[in-house]
This record gives sequence, C-alpha cells and structure tokens, in this order.
Amino acid sequence: MANLSSCLAKGKQQDAAADTARQAMEARQRVLGSEHPDTLKSMAALSDRLAKLSQHEAAADMTRQALAGRQRVLGPDHPDTLDSMAVLEHRLAELEHHSKRPDDPGHLADAAESTDGAQSHGPGLHISNPCPSALCCSGHDPMY
Repeated sequence: MANLSSCLAKGKQQDAAADTARQAMEARQRVLGSEHPDTLKSMAALSDRLAKLSQHEAAADMTRQALAGRQRVLGPDHPDTLDSMAVLEHRLAELEHHSKRPDDPGHLADAAESTDGAQSHGPGLHISNPCPSALCCSGHDPMY
C-alpha cells in the first residue's frame, strides 16, 4: 500500500495517494502497533501527502505524532528522529506562512530575512537547505 501511495503521488493523484497512505498507516497500526518504526514511517509519509494537499495543520499534527513516537522508540539522536524534527520545523513554517494574509506586512518581510536559505535548528544541527530533506525538492520521495 505504501508503494502504491508513492506511485499515485508521482502520477499527480495526490488525493488518492493520501487516502492510500492513510490506509497503509492504519493497517500498520492494527498489525504492528502504533509505535512500531514502520508505523511511524507511515505517519511521516502520510504527513508528506497531506502537505502536498495543502492540509498544513493535519500534516503538522501527523508529523508531531511521528516525532513523539520516534523520540520514545528510537531515541532523540536517531537519524529518523532528527529528520522528523526538521520536517516538523518545515511544517510549522508552512503553517505560519499559509496562515498569514497576503496584505500582512510581515508576509513579505519573512521571505526577505534569509539571504542564503540556511537555518539553524538548535545546537549541532544546521541545515543549509530549508527543505527537511535534500531529496524532497529534487523530485525524489524520501519516505520510501
């Protein structure tokens, strides 16, 4: 199901991809449990599908759930946990950006603040590409 979701997304069928990703996540929750690493990976994938549908609040909520589970199961320093932290920051930035009105003076000021796109994500974590995964903006799907 997860691979089908990825194929649907590549075929620009985002609604079907999100539905399939949700079904895959729910099936993994039933069979593997809600904190199994594969279930948490499915949550992250569903978050990505929801973001592509501009469902930014739902995407951020799903990312929060995946992050919390990964912190408990994998630990705070695991690469998947760190990736979820970066993705959550990206989701929250998307949410903030889309919640601003176009006539809000801060709307354009935020875009002008960064000159090189580099962002600091706390001690020891610095991401030069504001996107949570170097692959996601290159057309590759980092979730599969």
